[in-house]
Amino acid sequence: MCRLVLVTWWRSRLTAKYWLKAVKGHNSPREFLVTQGPLHSTRDDFWRMCWESNSRAIIMLTNCIEKGREKCDHYWPYDTLPVYYGDICVTLLNESHYPHWSISEFMMCQ
Repeated sequence: MCRLVLVTWWRSRLTAKYWLKAVKGHNSPREFLVTQGPLHSTRDDFWRMCWESNSRAIIMLTNCIEKGREKCDHYWPYDTLPVYYGDICVTLLNESHYPHWSISEFMMCQ
């Protein structure tokens, strides 16, 4: 059984909250983290969460815009120039596009 965890990070004087669910995998009872897609106001916290949880993969199951409504911010770099999200530097290393999906490879550092 998975436990729902509310994780809070402090940045400046604001608190951003994420609902996380640890999902059982083949090798571990908490192998995957599931959360909502970040909005513009929470993307720094999203990358902090990825860094602190030592995430090796991000799987996005939604489009940024669906039926004219923003579902998720474009929270990754548009090109190969490094972008800082708070104190986490994210660099796009490679991007491959397919008819219905794409694969992007990033490097994170602090």
